[in-house]
Order: sequence, then structure tokens, then C-alpha cells
Amino acid sequence: MSRSDTTGQMDLFSEPTARPAAGIAPLARKQVSCTKCQETFLSDIEVAKRYGISRASVWRWVKNNSKAPKPIKLSPGTTRWKLSELVEFEAQSARWRQTLK
Repeated sequence: MSRSDTTGQMDLFSEPTARPAAGIAPLARKQVSCTKCQETFLSDIEVAKRYGISRASVWRWVKNNSKAPKPIKLSPGTTRWKLSELVEFEAQSARWRQTLK
């Protein structure tokens, strides 16, 4: 537990000041793994660099290719692509190209 201030509210962000009583093990902190929390988002500039194309080509690609990963609008003026979706699209495209050979 964290300490309280003069209003009686808990300060959740400070380090605890009291040590655990003798014979009582301190609580271990668990690490939570969340695959969605570790997602990487790329801007149109980063996507263009990844494929060696212009930013305009990235947007044209999204508009004209229904199978291409769709960008996600995070906020006004901030649109990003999930790296995991781009990698999956690359893998599918490579498999598709191999079936043509």
C-alpha cells in the first residue's frame, strides 16, 4: 500500500515507505504481457521507406488495393499502419507470387 497525504487519499504513484513485517515476504510484481500493448505503428513516411515508394504511392496503394492493410486513424491528423498487419500482408503476397511461378 502507498502512503496517504493529509487529505486521507492514497498516493498510488509513490514508493511505499513502510517495510514489511519480519517473516512476511514483500509482494512480487507480476509482469503482464499483452500482445496488443506491444503493437508497433508506422506512419505513411515509414511505410513508404519500408517499401521504397513515395507517400503518395502508399495512399494510392490503400485506395486501389482492397487486400492492403488499412490505416488506423488514431486522432485527427494521425493515421498509422500496424506493423503486424504489414508483415502478414507481405507474407501473403509472397505466397501469392510463388503460386504464379
